[in-house]
Amino acid sequence: MIGAEIKARDPLGAGVPVCIFLSAAAAVLAVTVAGSGGHREDAVGWALVATLPLLYILVRTAKRLPPVHLRLAETGIERLDRFEQIAYSEIETVTADGRLVRPEDYPDPPVPVAVRHTGGELFVPARTAGAGLIEVYRHLLDRCPTGEAPLPEEIQRHYESEVEAFGADRVFAFRSRPSAKPRVAGRRRRCIGIALMLWGTLGLLGLTFSGESGVLIGLGAMGLMFGFLIWLLGVARSQKAVAASKASGGGIVISPAAFAMVQGPLTGVLKWEEIRAVRRAGQQHLRLSSRGAHRVLALQLEGTTVMIADLYDTPLGEIERHVRGYWRLPAD
Repeated sequence: MIGAEIKARDPLGAGVPVCIFLSAAAAVLAVTVAGSGGHREDAVGWALVATLPLLYILVRTAKRLPPVHLRLAETGIERLDRFEQIAYSEIETVTADGRLVRPEDYPDPPVPVAVRHTGGELFVPARTAGAGLIEVYRHLLDRCPTGEAPLPEEIQRHYESEVEAFGADRVFAFRSRPSAKPRVAGRRRRCIGIALMLWGTLGLLGLTFSGESGVLIGLGAMGLMFGFLIWLLGVARSQKAVAASKASGGGIVISPAAFAMVQGPLTGVLKWEEIRAVRRAGQQHLRLSSRGAHRVLALQLEGTTVMIADLYDTPLGEIERHVRGYWRLPAD
């Protein structure tokens, strides 16, 4: 990979040609109705329909990640589009849009590679020319510094006592990684919501050309209402992802005797017999990949559930493997 050049851009998507076709067809109908002396209300209605696909394309374009042109050098990432260099030693985290996964579990369809470094963040969009995105992710992940952050004080002593009791080879510690703000979460919903709100506004403005029209009033009100609701859903999802990414100072200790964790306000030690089930949460809306990369690992207890977020220096799949290795097994 050394010396490879990558040109990456955020694609608009396969739906853009379809949107353009639908918009053009509706515009032709609007002109035809207006030219044939038909009802002005019908012409304005078709013109309104023609604007909806174009508004979505416009908003989607505004939300795209900027294109990048990179070269992977011996000592770092050369940004050929800005004549800058990011040394490998300056990289703090390399994630799949804020989520740490193994290269073989990289999301499909792909998401941007997020590189957090001492000078800021670099996002490599999903569509690349030259080296493939998974190869870029693997290359950067291999060169990301592996210095260990300290465990939180709340479980540091527990870790030391477990190592003394069972040995370092049977006790596993995972530390929180530096936060990386996701860029994809909720973006599509926000785009659709803004497009619908703009469309509803145009529908209400169309009343000035067509006069009193119950159809336009209804369409405009529906566009504003549903657009606002969809936009709120997108914002909520984005804020949830950002809030999770900002959590820091956490840690997990897994030993033959217990599971210990500090994650935000959650602090405690669980005996393995207290855990009723181990599952991957969010089988639908939290899935990153059809191949099993999830954002949350759930430990089911009696009457409650402990959620392990994707905030650590090891993929959740590896943490789950260690949990299942000791869960339901008697301690030595």
